[in-house]
Amino acid sequence: MTNKRYRPLLSLETPLLVDERSRHLWFPTLHLLGEEILCLAAVSADEPQGVWPVSAYLSRDAGRVWRQVPEIARYALSSVQIGPRETLLLPYELAPLASGNHRAAIATGTRVSLESSGVITAVSQEVRFDGFPREVASHPHGGLRMATGSNVVELADGALFTTLYGCFEGERRYSLLGMTSRDSGNSWSFRACLADGKNFPWVLEGPSEATTIILPDSKLVCIYRIDSGEGQDYHHSDSVDNGHHWTRPRPLSGMGSVKPQGIRFADGTLLLTGGRPGLSLWASRHGRAWQTFDLAAHHNATIGDHARCFDTDCTSLAITTSYTALCRLGPQTALVCYDRLGNGWDGAPGPLGARDAIYCLRLSTI
Repeated sequence: MTNKRYRPLLSLETPLLVDERSRHLWFPTLHLLGEEILCLAAVSADEPQGVWPVSAYLSRDAGRVWRQVPEIARYALSSVQIGPRETLLLPYELAPLASGNHRAAIATGTRVSLESSGVITAVSQEVRFDGFPREVASHPHGGLRMATGSNVVELADGALFTTLYGCFEGERRYSLLGMTSRDSGNSWSFRACLADGKNFPWVLEGPSEATTIILPDSKLVCIYRIDSGEGQDYHHSDSVDNGHHWTRPRPLSGMGSVKPQGIRFADGTLLLTGGRPGLSLWASRHGRAWQTFDLAAHHNATIGDHARCFDTDCTSLAITTSYTALCRLGPQTALVCYDRLGNGWDGAPGPLGARDAIYCLRLSTI
């Protein structure tokens, strides 16, 4: 499960089923509502569609038991906590703010509130993004080639920070943009370009899905995808001035390739999840070498049902998206969420199973 030359930094519990269904149930994300956790899973094909319908689940006991809630309509990769029991789910795909204006964007997010009775209310809310340094390209299916794809952190200067990725006019690779908000995520302004697609001529995609971690000295570390598949390592850039300037991209050798998710614990442990091929969890303490935990192997060893397992080494792209969700539960505990597919991108049932499934597991530092 982990590199044997190290004393393991983490203890992993048995995965728990969130839900399973025929057709699509994949790309899980996790969002905090006070002490409760909201899990969203896409239920439609992986293609541009604006709203992206979801199944939504709520846990009131740190991920041990989940119940489905029907009120959430839109998928979200990113969210902002705006109250003790209120969260703004940021929109995924963006559209021009006005016809002919491709330096600003707008899209509909969802303001989610949780009452003490457990009832969830969801209200649509427009979110604005301004100040793009160049004209953003139009998407062939409508809207802009610009999307959210990162966590949200609070900077030392009091602003919220997240990243967008997209293509500028005349360019075919993504660039990664840092954005800040001072109004609880209602509007975002461009702060800096973290990584320019023009500097990655050897890949097809360019910098995109990202996660930002704040270190104790307020240094920002942004880790991001540059492409998908074997050998496409995550890259990272650092900032010591609240995201105004960033170091040149550097690879995280042997760690990749899609949707990195990262958090830092108070004891100095950094966690990162992702994969493709594979489904992995990486841990490092105080900047030392990363330990690798094979989440697929752990799943197979503990789930107790061969029909719901991954293939031997999780090399098949059809059995999981390798998209993970990661959230901190306490000073030493976190929750990881992932999917297991029955028919790959075509939707279950199929040769790998009758249903797609979403699992979560708790972990703690040792």
